[in-house]
Amino acid sequence: LGRVVDSPGPLPRRDRDAVVHELERVHRRLRGRVRELRDFADWQRWANLGIQDSLCRKMDGLRELSDDAELAERFREIMTRWRDAADVPKEKGAELWQRFKTAHDAVAPRVEKYREAQAAVREENLVRQKALVEEAERLSSSTDWLKTVQRVTELQAEWNAVGPGPRKQEKDLWNRFRTACNTFFTRRKADLAERKEVWASNLRLKEELCERIEALAETEDTSA
Repeated sequence: LGRVVDSPGPLPRRDRDAVVHELERVHRRLRGRVRELRDFADWQRWANLGIQDSLCRKMDGLRELSDDAELAERFREIMTRWRDAADVPKEKGAELWQRFKTAHDAVAPRVEKYREAQAAVREENLVRQKALVEEAERLSSSTDWLKTVQRVTELQAEWNAVGPGPRKQEKDLWNRFRTACNTFFTRRKADLAERKEVWASNLRLKEELCERIEALAETEDTSA
């Protein structure tokens, strides 16, 4: 059987009055805070009216821009700010929304056309990046050191010259490309270090042979 907890019983009058007083004090503070929040929300809605009015004028002014890249960037910024200032008094919001939509619809097709063209360019860049990665990966195991050093260096320059591709795929391709280049140059460095050791060993042997030959040349053969 569970333990039965005895009721604490009624509070003494002094304690009860103190608790009631504290509850009333907290309640007053909460009501004041709620009123402040409501007042702030109302103020924010009216402030957003001014922001939206400014954004309507900015969106309308985009038609004057001749640079499509600048147009697309400023269009994106305005759309973001409009979403942030979306909460406005209903009686005023409808008119502003119609103004904004009219200005938006006047430039949106041009922005969309630019974005589609940029997307097509990124896809072309992606094809080129894939080709560079595949060649770099083939060359990563090459032992034709001098020729491959030159070609890998050219591939790195070509990669830098290619414009951006789709972000996620570009990141993956860049990691593969960097790994392939690093693999080759690490192997080349190890091979060069090994060659230097061999060269040093051969040099020591040649020096020893020279010393022995010089010693023999200085020795007179008395048996002749």
